[in-house]
Amino acid sequence: MTADLVLRPAEASDIETIISIESRGPVSKFVRPWRHERHVAALENRNFAYLIAESQGEPVGFVIFQDVLSADRAINLMRVAVGEPGQGSGKPLMRLAMRHAFIDLGAHRLWLDVFAENDRARHVYLGLGFVEEGTMRDAAQKPDGFHSLVIMSMLEDEYRALPVDAP
Repeated sequence: MTADLVLRPAEASDIETIISIESRGPVSKFVRPWRHERHVAALENRNFAYLIAESQGEPVGFVIFQDVLSADRAINLMRVAVGEPGQGSGKPLMRLAMRHAFIDLGAHRLWLDVFAENDRARHVYLGLGFVEEGTMRDAAQKPDGFHSLVIMSMLEDEYRALPVDAP
């Protein structure tokens, strides 16, 4: 499934797919779902980039970048999710997202925040070359209380130094 994974720009008709993926059990633990109207507004905002990940023509995930117009070329990987975690598509999707950020969007710095308890995602990001910069303690509130966020980033020169055939 991952060999033919591609990214394409999202359209308004993709919002329900994005909401569906955000709301699924394993994903919803770490992505706070947005309402339809919030996605519509962000999709129409030129400072966001919405992408759908497809395999064999079917949507399997999504990527949302924020601050794509940043004068500092510091782009936030706001959301990345696959519909079926644990099936091997997360890391290839991240590689495509990184390529899009650095090559297509011209990022100098790609950064993200991840819930501190999301060990699977943190492991993937570290394995792809992201660096943990620090922790924002109790920065996000979910129904069960406050949670800390780990800030991670990658710089353009670090991305370009990655092996071409990185696993």
